[in-house]
Amino acid sequence: MTPAARVAARVAALLGVPVHQVHPVGGGDICAAYCLVLADGRTVFAKTLTAAPSGFFAAEAAGLRWLADAPGG
Repeated sequence: MTPAARVAARVAALLGVPVHQVHPVGGGDICAAYCLVLADGRTVFAKTLTAAPSGFFAAEAAGLRWLADAPGG
């Protein structure tokens, strides 16, 4: 199974919606990044990092929420 197929399978399992398309996208820096189109028409973004440190993505999500709540965000 390709890395993109593994990401599609994991996203489908987490969201409970089949993935119709998955495309690698740039800008993931140290991570592999993907754009996925779901069967219900939504588009989602996913990143992976082999052997990511514990809490790596949770910390990023918290930082993004903080930025969204900042004045002017």
